[in-house]
Amino acid sequence: MRALEIDERLDDTISASNRFNNIASILRLQGRTDEALQYFQRALEIDERVGNVAAAGSRYNNIGSMLLDAGRLDEAEMYFRMALESTERLGSELSSADVYNNLGSVYRERGDFESALGWFSRARAIDLRLLGPEHPKLALTLNNLAGVLYSSGDRVGASKYFKEALELLRHSFGENHPATMSVLRNLRVAEAKESAAPKKQ
Repeated sequence: MRALEIDERLDDTISASNRFNNIASILRLQGRTDEALQYFQRALEIDERVGNVAAAGSRYNNIGSMLLDAGRLDEAEMYFRMALESTERLGSELSSADVYNNLGSVYRERGDFESALGWFSRARAIDLRLLGPEHPKLALTLNNLAGVLYSSGDRVGASKYFKEALELLRHSFGENHPATMSVLRNLRVAEAKESAAPKKQ
């Protein structure tokens, strides 16, 4: 921690904030959520003190993602909404779309599929408008939309979006990329459920 002490003594705020964030990220990977949260918050204190809105927004989003992974949904939503406030202050629509995806994931985990679809749809609209229909980032949002439709029982709608995501990823990264293979597995599960469902008379 000596480098951190030197950073803080010299008031090298950007360096100290980034170091705290890096330590937090390592602790998060180790599953040490509460310890990681402490370091993320120390980074945030510096960002907020110097008025670094962009960095603070990134920290809020990182904390929210970590808490989402830990199943602490109410806390995750609180941090994602703070991240959204930061991205909207900066006018960064693509960053806001990332937060929309994360908020959609919170609501999906709660079983509130209607709200989740709303957030994912907002993210998709921004991605389409700013990045175009062939950008690989859109595949994440399509996969999220497909997942929530699958969870809500709409196998046909889920398959449609999984196929769109799969086509994008194949075009961008090829057949053997982990993201492509992950979506392909999702599609196969959805199609298996769809074919096994009783046919309407």
